[in-house]
Amino acid sequence: FEDQDILVLNKPQDMVVHPAIGYSGPTLVHYLLHYFKEESQFRDTSDSRPGIVHRLDRGTSGVLLIAKNRPSLESLSAQFKNREVKKEYESVVWGRMNLSGKFQSHIGRDERERKKMSSNTQKGREAVTDWKTVTLFPHFTHVALFPHTGRTHQLRVHLSEGGFPIVGDPLYSKRSSSRKRQSVSRVLQETIETLQHPFLHARRLSFFHPKTRKEVSCEADPPKEFEGFLKLLNTEDKE
Repeated sequence: FEDQDILVLNKPQDMVVHPAIGYSGPTLVHYLLHYFKEESQFRDTSDSRPGIVHRLDRGTSGVLLIAKNRPSLESLSAQFKNREVKKEYESVVWGRMNLSGKFQSHIGRDERERKKMSSNTQKGREAVTDWKTVTLFPHFTHVALFPHTGRTHQLRVHLSEGGFPIVGDPLYSKRSSSRKRQSVSRVLQETIETLQHPFLHARRLSFFHPKTRKEVSCEADPPKEFEGFLKLLNTEDKE
């Protein structure tokens, strides 16, 4: 979706949202600067992260909201800060979850592994996620996730610490999934071993338009790899 004030896109997996220390490759911001090269208002939103209201991890796909001018950026940023934005993600995780529930903790930088976030920290900030099971499989769960806060790696940490690491997550499920892979079919094992990114997709985002104040809801289907894995589970992960 696009109008004079906002752009909403479906970010693919493996795309970094904005430049950061330790990464010198292309980012979504570079593409946006090229796309909006004739629109000076877009560049004026920020020197380093023009248009960026929120972010998704490199390996996470899905709905991403971009502000095209400063008033829109300020309005949308306030909505995220005040928890007015409704977010829905979906994921495939190891293990069988209950029908619904809530994760609530304080998340901060892991004190032993600096690349990771964790609730095992003295400097954590409140993180809240509701969840609801979509489909149960013998060894996996397709789950819908509704985060109320936006902490770094929040969903990945909540699911991993809850005992349900995301399939394909190289940072939070590597140790536990290597053992669990032995209990599933060879086809599933081989498929999971080739995954480059976690099965985590930002399915839907609802917010108030910065100019009209009308509610806008945008939804994006998950990548083909995600949908293909769900189909594979229907044939390969049976009792």
